[in-house]
Formats: sequence, structure tokens, C-alpha cells
Amino acid sequence: MANLTIKNIPTELYEMLKHKAKTNHRSINSEVIFTLKKVLGFREKAESDEVLRQQASEFRKKIKVSLSEEEINEAKRAGRE
Repeated sequence: MANLTIKNIPTELYEMLKHKAKTNHRSINSEVIFTLKKVLGFREKAESDEVLRQQASEFRKKIKVSLSEEEINEAKRAGRE
């Protein structure tokens, strides 16, 4: 991970960050990272995986195809032969 030094932060902004961090039971560093992620729309990999799972689920509902457990197992076996 990279390190970042921020210089010349206005005192009022620093106090706001400090208050927000205390309210959220985070360090100032963690609060800055949280705020940057939120503002920039950063998603963790796990969140991205969840979005993909959700999209796949919605796609399955649209195509209305249902496979039995045996059909799924047959497809797995066929791919291994």
C-alpha cells in the first residue's frame, strides 16, 4: 500500500475530520481513507464480487432456465472427460 502526506490542511477541515473520526470510532487516517473511497466510488473486490453475483442472479431470473442437480453434475462430468 502507498503512503500519502497531506500538507496545509485548514484547521477547520482537520477539526471536522477529527470529530467525524471520533463519531465513527475510527482513527483520522481511517476516516480519511473511508471518505476518499466513498467520494471516489471505490469498491473493494468483495463488493465487486457481490455485484457480479447479484447480476448473475438477476440474469438467471430473466432467462427462466432451471437445471436439476443431476443435470448440473452431468455437465461437470462431461467437461472432465
